[in-house]
Amino acid sequence: ESVNVLNLNTDFFGYLKGGHSFSYGLEWTHNKINSEAYAIDLELDFERITGFSNRRPIPTRYPDNGSSAYSFAVYLNWIYELNEMTSLNAGLRFTSSSLKGAWNKISSVDKLLSSVELDSEALTYTLAVTYRPDKKLQINGLFSSGFRNPNIDDIGKIRESKENLIVPNPFLYPEYAYNFEIGITHYLPKAKNNLIII
Repeated sequence: ESVNVLNLNTDFFGYLKGGHSFSYGLEWTHNKINSEAYAIDLELDFERITGFSNRRPIPTRYPDNGSSAYSFAVYLNWIYELNEMTSLNAGLRFTSSSLKGAWNKISSVDKLLSSVELDSEALTYTLAVTYRPDKKLQINGLFSSGFRNPNIDDIGKIRESKENLIVPNPFLYPEYAYNFEIGITHYLPKAKNNLIII
């Protein structure tokens, strides 16, 4: 396998009067994957290898006619110190992803499968609040969403593992998650001992 990776990340930070702070940035990635596999017969003289013959293509680990994965994302995060006891945090992230792969007929496990293409977009978010009524107690609440796009390993891999054959699945779709968390932290007299309830 040969993988070429290009990646660009930028992050910026800023502050405003009244307890506001923010960060924003973007991410761009582009991966190109080439996969090649073949079988050969060994020519032996007792236990010594003297040559090779009958080279022939076999199914590759990833799409043998090439594959690529691309993504672009922008994000914005905002923190507001409402007062000494309460702070708010809100964030947004927009992601656009594209995945492509193609197989040659000679090495395709599924004769009906010649190519796969998956384009997806997602807007994920985070909303959190932290409340500190005194120096010994902190209460946190968080609601967030998540997004994961299938990658080449998920959608186009051919591999034997523990006597099971894994074959390409062009029908996978992005996964979404929604999370809610609440936590209570109580600081005990000794600085190294904290009681955390989640």
